[in-house]
Amino acid sequence: MKRPSIIAIALLALSLPISAQLYVQAGLGYAMSLGGVQLDRDRIESTTGVESFAYKYGSYGQGFELAGVVGYTVTPSIALELGICYNLGPSYEAKEVRQNPAQNRERTHTGAMFAFIPSLVAQGNAWGVSPYVRFGLIVGFPSAKMEEVRPNEVITTTYSGNQFFGFHGACGVALPMSKDMSFFGELTMQGGSWSPTKLEERVGATITTITLKDEFTDAEPFVAEQPSLPYGSVGVRAGVRLAL
Repeated sequence: MKRPSIIAIALLALSLPISAQLYVQAGLGYAMSLGGVQLDRDRIESTTGVESFAYKYGSYGQGFELAGVVGYTVTPSIALELGICYNLGPSYEAKEVRQNPAQNRERTHTGAMFAFIPSLVAQGNAWGVSPYVRFGLIVGFPSAKMEEVRPNEVITTTYSGNQFFGFHGACGVALPMSKDMSFFGELTMQGGSWSPTKLEERVGATITTITLKDEFTDAEPFVAEQPSLPYGSVGVRAGVRLAL
């Protein structure tokens, strides 16, 4: 191809209304546990000494979500997005009730995650709405905590360290409200688990830090097995999209 042709194509590309291809959106949603594992259990002792158990299953990916997106329409059917999402996290409770009150326990598990979600979107136009599907990766920065209340003390265990890597998917429709604004609703799904590298246990004013590893020896002090905390979820989300 001759040089004048290349220059002409470049000038044509630069002359396109780039701002018309950019958009932002903000939404609120709720995610439910998907593929949860056992997080804890209730343990109840009767007056005759018989124990009963109720197992608590769930995922740390459950909870309310605040989400924002900056998108760029590459073609009428393809767009690229960079999303941010904050998951407020779940709250799971468990208890141990014994005949000896000094052995009673109440535990609460909570978690949260801030994440970046780069995605590819395939979209269309039909019957006055714009259906779309989204596929992306999640790079998250999670945290999780367990608080155990005993008759004479409170033990707080906090997990941290390491990033969360998972996948994200969604399908939805955008309903135009005006030339530059549309309302969207979608079903979302995410999968993956988080392996923290540090555990901090606080009992009163005493703090103990433990390193979490896949492999370790008994000779290593303050080292424990690295857990895998689930973050799988399915959810719904709705919000507003604005073309820039």
